[in-house]
Amino acid sequence: PVSLGMADRMLTTVTNEGDTGTLTDCDEGELAWIGKRELLTKELWQGDRIFLELLEQRVPFFSLKLCYRGDTLTRAVLNGRELAR
Repeated sequence: PVSLGMADRMLTTVTNEGDTGTLTDCDEGELAWIGKRELLTKELWQGDRIFLELLEQRVPFFSLKLCYRGDTLTRAVLNGRELAR
């Protein structure tokens, strides 16, 4: 996400449906596997919901730019096209 007052970040996400194993400790908080429906009940950034919908639709590849002013999503661009807010 791009937010005034914060450094720009570029993220790459890879999904995998066949992974198994044990979670290890994380210095960023409690790490836990949760279901997709439970995830949507959590406090999320507005752009997270766009991102998660793309994953739910199984879009194989996409570029998503999210711009924030503070905590408010001000712009979302999917594959070079502005999304309606």
